[in-house]
Amino acid sequence: MQKIKITTIILWCLLIAFGWVFGLLVRSLSWFEYDNSFNLFDLIYFIFTGGIALFITSRIEESLQARRGQKDIILQKIDEVDERIKELTTDFKQENNRYTIGNFELLLKVKQFGMLASHYEKSIAKYYPELTKDKQFSKISSARKFVKICTSDGDAERAVCVDDKWSYSQDKFVEIVTELNRLSQICFTNKLLLNKA
Repeated sequence: MQKIKITTIILWCLLIAFGWVFGLLVRSLSWFEYDNSFNLFDLIYFIFTGGIALFITSRIEESLQARRGQKDIILQKIDEVDERIKELTTDFKQENNRYTIGNFELLLKVKQFGMLASHYEKSIAKYYPELTKDKQFSKISSARKFVKICTSDGDAERAVCVDDKWSYSQDKFVEIVTELNRLSQICFTNKLLLNKA
C-alpha cells in the first residue's frame, strides 16, 4: 500500500516536470501565442474544474469496485456449487458392477448444493435482475429433479435402496452423471453470463 502511494507521487512529479519542460520548449516556438499575465479567476476555475473531474472519477471508480466485489462474491458461490456437484460425482463407489452411495450422504450433498445455488440465484436476481431474463440463464436451486432421478425408478434393477444405501446399475449411473454434468454446465453458463453483465 505504501509502495503504491510512493510510486503514484513519483509519477505525478514526473508528469509535472515533463509538462514544465514541454512548456519551456513550446514557449520559444512562434506557433503559440500566450499572455504572460496571471489571472486569479482562471486559476480558481482551473482548480475547481480539476477537483470536480477527480471527484467524479473517484466516485465512478468506487462504484465499479463495489459492483465488481458483488460479482466476485456471487462467482465464488457459483464455484462452490460446482465443487459440490463434482464432489457428489466422486462420492459414488463401485461394487460388483453397481454404483453405491449412502442415502444420507446423497441427500446431504444435494441439499447443500441446492441451498448454495439458491443463495447465488437470489443474489443475481437482486443485483443483476436483467440477467435472470436472459434465455441462457438457468436456475438449479430446485434439486428435486436430481433427487427424483436418483431415488425414483420403477425398475429395482436400475436403482434400489437397501440398508439406507442406494445401489445403481451402470446405465442408471450414467443417467445420474449426465444430470450432474448438466448442472455443472449450468453453473459454467451462469458464470459466463455474470462475467458479461
